[in-house]
Amino acid sequence: MNYLKRNFGSYRAAVLHVKEQLWLWAGRYSALENIDWTRINRLVFVCTGNVCRSPYAEVRARALGFSSISLGLDTTGNVPANANAQRNAVPRSIDLSRHRSQLFDPGVVQPGDLVLVFEPKQFRLMRKRMPAPKGQVTLLGLWAEPKLAYIPDPYNAGDAYFQRCFELIDACVAKIATRAGAARVAG
Repeated sequence: MNYLKRNFGSYRAAVLHVKEQLWLWAGRYSALENIDWTRINRLVFVCTGNVCRSPYAEVRARALGFSSISLGLDTTGNVPANANAQRNAVPRSIDLSRHRSQLFDPGVVQPGDLVLVFEPKQFRLMRKRMPAPKGQVTLLGLWAEPKLAYIPDPYNAGDAYFQRCFELIDACVAKIATRAGAARVAG
């Protein structure tokens, strides 16, 4: 059980991870890897509550020199970052103390945006709210090594999973920043 909590946050998240990885290996999400890196002006991170994963990713992207925002699909708005997220971000040189959640609004997404979600379920919910996306949309975990379809929410997880989750986000955001930065230079 410690392995599951450390790597997925919970047993339920581990089961969802396996299910989504099978779909990933079957090719269900391959179209989400077709990104036109030359069109990216801003990174938009979207998760459920906008209090753990997406605010962390937003601040990490800014630290790497990218314009970014974060939004939540299920939030009342103006909620501070989760206390455990704030505490676990500090050793990674990320300050979430000023963050306040924002509800996802399709009008916020611009043509030069790359919208990044953490779970296939979030992708489906977002597409219902934004059937004709102005920006490109992908799963953040597709830029991990190895690729992941699902990065579980650390909200009720322990510090070990918060650190694992933030480690995954760091690696994915760095890879995206490298690709988008290289496309900017080449373009």
